Amino acid sequence: MIMMPSSESMTYLKDLREIVQSLDELKAEIENKKIFITGGTGFLGRWLVDGLLALGAKVTVLTRNREKALEINPYWKSNPNISLIEGNLSGRLHVEMAFDEVIHAANDLSFSAEAALEAAKVIFDLSKESGAKRVLFLSSGAVYHIDPKTSSPYATAKQLIEKEGVERATHGDFEFKIARCFAFLGPHQDLQSHFAATQFFNDVIHGRAITIQGDGSPIRSFLYPTDFAIGVLKILFQGRSQQAYDLGSSEAVTIADLAKLISNGGEVNILKQVSKSLSQSNSYLPNLSLIEKELKFHQTVNLREAITRTKKFYLETFPNSKSLA
Repeated sequence: MIMMPSSESMTYLKDLREIVQSLDELKAEIENKKIFITGGTGFLGRWLVDGLLALGAKVTVLTRNREKALEINPYWKSNPNISLIEGNLSGRLHVEMAFDEVIHAANDLSFSAEAALEAAKVIFDLSKESGAKRVLFLSSGAVYHIDPKTSSPYATAKQLIEKEGVERATHGDFEFKIARCFAFLGPHQDLQSHFAATQFFNDVIHGRAITIQGDGSPIRSFLYPTDFAIGVLKILFQGRSQQAYDLGSSEAVTIADLAKLISNGGEVNILKQVSKSLSQSNSYLPNLSLIEKELKFHQTVNLREAITRTKKFYLETFPNSKSLA
């Protein structure tokens, strides 16, 4: 039975149905699976949780604040297949439940690399103790750009956690799957985040000209969250243990062209300020050959369609925003 939230936008509901339909081959395997997830209230985690619920899984979400999580996702209150556990990853987790699968999607940017690794170890310990067969880690394409002198704690943490998970899998604790995630664009993304796409949508929603701090030349690709959820679940249930799969879009675009697409003829200001941030590296694109060949994953939503769907979602969320029409 497909269980859909009753108080969500029509765009989002259609997207969830698309995830279910695209994973028809896995529905029988996912249904009634007990799945533990960290980071389930974040942008990408929320898509995974709702996609799994729609597929009939029984999902347990670790959250720092249960009340706040239910405010953001009020329809979770009426879904018997979701449980929220309040806690954090600063120490040992006591969860007296058995899980079939674990997804570690938490991404606390305030953590040092060492703290992030220790948090992951907590999840790996829980996974083994709970009898989980598979553990999926949401890593990042940033691991390809690590420089000992300049690397961010974020990228270093992803690399360390990957190594730790592979070692645990080698010892037979569980199967360990890695999704190296690149850039994404879609509903529920935090409009206050530092990512270019969300900043552009935030400008448009509030009737402002889009502003690009740099020169707009960096090349990125943006995957829509339906394809993200489909790709992640394929990796979890069909991917090889100890194997990393790039997950992102094959459609490259400059930041300047992305701004023009989102603005749809509106004003775009390019400030050409110099940034030393690693996120400003010129090209950040995934290699999809492995996931396409092994898991038959293929992007279904192109960039223009992703922008159109995201605008529809924000129109339903901010109906008074004339700039989105």
